[in-house]
Amino acid sequence: MKNLFGLLFLSLSIFAQAQKAPDFTMTDIHNNQWSLYDELAKGKTVVLDFFFANCTPCQTLTPMMEQVYQDYGAGAANVMVFGISFTDNNARLLQFEQNYGATYPSAGNEGGGDTITSLYQSWFPFVGFPTYAVVCPDSSVFWNLPRNANFPELRDSLDVCLAKFSLPDLKKSVTLQLYPNPARDVVHFENSWKGNVDLKIMSLQGSLLRNWAVEKEDYRLDVWLPHLRAGTYIFEIKLGEQKAQHLLVIK
Repeated sequence: MKNLFGLLFLSLSIFAQAQKAPDFTMTDIHNNQWSLYDELAKGKTVVLDFFFANCTPCQTLTPMMEQVYQDYGAGAANVMVFGISFTDNNARLLQFEQNYGATYPSAGNEGGGDTITSLYQSWFPFVGFPTYAVVCPDSSVFWNLPRNANFPELRDSLDVCLAKFSLPDLKKSVTLQLYPNPARDVVHFENSWKGNVDLKIMSLQGSLLRNWAVEKEDYRLDVWLPHLRAGTYIFEIKLGEQKAQHLLVIK
């Protein structure tokens, strides 16, 4: 049964990723402006949390969404979470943040949340609230992810997106892959770049832990990890003058 569910989830994910997420701009309850495509252009993966304050499942799951946000770098690395309410004003959302411990950006009807919800309802099916989606840097989207405790399917979708490296000034023919992620003893890095590649593993605070210079003829590198404790790290790739940073999770 577990394997059947896994195949079903994969099939649904592939179908979902065939669709693209439309762009939007929102102003959060602390008066910060955010654009979905601006975050994607930075190589970030974005979680969309469509909710409203009086929704009981939303209240129950928000602390778990906050844990996802913290586990993936709290916005400082390559994952961002946007809370989007179609009906709540800023005062109600501020109280919601305080009650349920959310620290990721949220917008209500004063910041465009109603318009964004209407836009996405015209593109994708809503089956209730909360509704969750994960948008990869290429704007492909995993839609209507299960509302399960601790979000295992949502985390799997994040990991799929994080394996996609986004370097916007390079030709699309360049492929970069980092897998598995999360990893245990070893992670594999593969690339089709025709020049030298510089790789680094850093702490979330930016401290350098390991670095490599990969010669142009080496398309694959096995990175052994037994010296690193379980946790979340930043994996940086530099190709020529371009570089990208992605989270590497070690179990």
